[in-house]
Amino acid sequence: MPPFFLQGKADQFTQKKASERKTVLGTILGLEVWDEYKERTAERRKLIESDVDEIDGRIAEIDTELSDEDVRKARLVELENTLKQLSSTRAVQESALENIRKNAALLAEQRKLADTLAASLERALFLAAL
Repeated sequence: MPPFFLQGKADQFTQKKASERKTVLGTILGLEVWDEYKERTAERRKLIESDVDEIDGRIAEIDTELSDEDVRKARLVELENTLKQLSSTRAVQESALENIRKNAALLAEQRKLADTLAASLERALFLAAL
């Protein structure tokens, strides 16, 4: 039996306040270990709750992103169609530009030919006038 409960001491124990009796019994029974476990458990619970809150927040973000998925897919299809149309338009415009460049080159050659013919005509008129 613990030393506190030696003969003649039991009356002293019963005369103590309830909180003092609880402290004495807790010390005798080693309950302070359980208090430490309780504190550690409470700290661990707070950490886990914090982690759960963080995970819940991330899940909410993911849910929001997933709810926007159909809208984003529709927008992607729309943009792909617009890109195809613009690519077709560009191809047509590049072809037209190439034709314009060819025509410009032909005109430049014809201008040179016209200049050469004009110079030949002037020479022939000059020679004819002599």
